[in-house]
Amino acid sequence: MACPAPPVYESGETVLAFLSHEEGELRTVGLSYGTLYPSGKELDDFREMIQHAIALRNRQVIPEASRLEWLVEAAARPGTRWHGLYELQPATDGVHAYYDRSNRPALGRKLEPRQFQLLADAFAAAPRVDRTSLMMLSVLGDYPDARVDRAAIAIVEALLERDTTAYWLPDLLAVLLPRLGDPDPVQRLAVLSEPRETASIETVRALWSQARFELSIPEVPPAAVEEKRRLPVGGETPD
Repeated sequence: MACPAPPVYESGETVLAFLSHEEGELRTVGLSYGTLYPSGKELDDFREMIQHAIALRNRQVIPEASRLEWLVEAAARPGTRWHGLYELQPATDGVHAYYDRSNRPALGRKLEPRQFQLLADAFAAAPRVDRTSLMMLSVLGDYPDARVDRAAIAIVEALLERDTTAYWLPDLLAVLLPRLGDPDPVQRLAVLSEPRETASIETVRALWSQARFELSIPEVPPAAVEEKRRLPVGGETPD
């Protein structure tokens, strides 16, 4: 299989496709990353953000502050969260950034306190059990918000119910543990095998159990896992 995989156009399904016009024909941008299968609410998020983008593009000059506001709004919406967060800080999704040759700047470094709060509010209200949780915590950095911490704990609890370790779970713990008061998260995570994503789920569960005891991490029910209509490439594809 090529990596990324080819685009997927499923007969009878609603596909959100990102296309470019090249040499007289339409081509899918980003191969499989350019064909998404959003739910109804997610599709509404895309429609609204595209309308806002068109309004911005109609201006002669787009101020960086306006572009940043658009990205924050996209990151706040569940349907467009990955797309907004990736533009704010590409390195938060290393898998996609590896293939990205655009050398785009990390605009997340320019966020204002008001924008951090908007993102924190959005994450606490609608946490998602996917890698956007890692991306969101990475963008928020040390911005304090107890609701964000509880939402992230709930995501960890949901991931630990799986039979295998989500490849991004160790990285999620690396950014979450300092927020929960861990003075040396690097040392704690050193028990995981290298590369860390190959660690067994049993090892990660034991690590988390010890951290909960030592750091007095509150008990939080596992976050709800959304049903996805289709996974064109795999469970970790932003669809």
